Amino acid sequence: MSQRTRVSTPADRGPHAAPSSHAGLDRFLRALGYVLRNHLLRQPRLRAHPVALDSPLWVARDDGIGRRLYKRGEHEPEVTALLARAAATIPQDVILDIGAHCGFFARLLLQSAPHASIHAFEADPSNYALLYRNLARDLDRAIAVHAAVADAEGTLLLHRYKSINQGKHSLIPFDEPAEGGVVEVPATTLDVYWRESSLDGRTPTLWKMDVEGAEHRVLLGGRDLAARCPLIVSEFSPRFLRRAELDPAVHVALFEELGFVPFRIAPGGRLEQLETGRLCRAADERVEIAWAHRRLALEQPFWPALRG
Repeated sequence: MSQRTRVSTPADRGPHAAPSSHAGLDRFLRALGYVLRNHLLRQPRLRAHPVALDSPLWVARDDGIGRRLYKRGEHEPEVTALLARAAATIPQDVILDIGAHCGFFARLLLQSAPHASIHAFEADPSNYALLYRNLARDLDRAIAVHAAVADAEGTLLLHRYKSINQGKHSLIPFDEPAEGGVVEVPATTLDVYWRESSLDGRTPTLWKMDVEGAEHRVLLGGRDLAARCPLIVSEFSPRFLRRAELDPAVHVALFEELGFVPFRIAPGGRLEQLETGRLCRAADERVEIAWAHRRLALEQPFWPALRG
């Protein structure tokens, strides 16, 4: 069974801090601080100050995502901009963050949607410890869940990538042996989790997913929820899907069957519609896709503002 911890959010100050006129100096000082803490003090955890957040975030020193958040104050700026806008635009109820890593996007969503609850899932024990630490500063609006999300309940093997990229751990075996080893993790499905969490009367209004090739399994285990969700933001990697022995066209077809249309996330988080055929023909391109539901998003009054 998954382990759940209820947590909440900080006060809302808006999704983006004002741009600094000394951005170059700020980045230099961040980098200098990283060198000091990494090479001299050897601190395993660092307190980053992401530009988009109104409070600090604990990150792993060795992790590439953590280093970027600490030194540059940002991570996937296009996705950051879209999620902040979506959380503030779509009438919010329950937001799902699947593959939450250290909790950067979970905190962004909590901050941007002050009336929503966030359910953040993370399978890797080390990443989950950071997720819990970053969400546990308050007590009422978020739930950190130590579990993989898949198409069946039980226990699964998580293949851990190198420590330099702790966001790349996957339920799908790598082409070579996992340098970080393999660990057993609890697994659940979204549809089962929703029922067991007494959320039947609630609405899944936004869904972010980054699970390194296991996206199709998440979707299969959450078909009922997906069909009720206006927007799903998900990584799309044909190479990772093929590594999972899945034709990318099958993955795209499932989204279409559930009523979704794909959009590329452009600079500033703007949405540009894609042809599904182009996605299916992609070779090794790895992109973030916003899947907008035809009826629940494209036909709603908030769509023009959401599209950007």
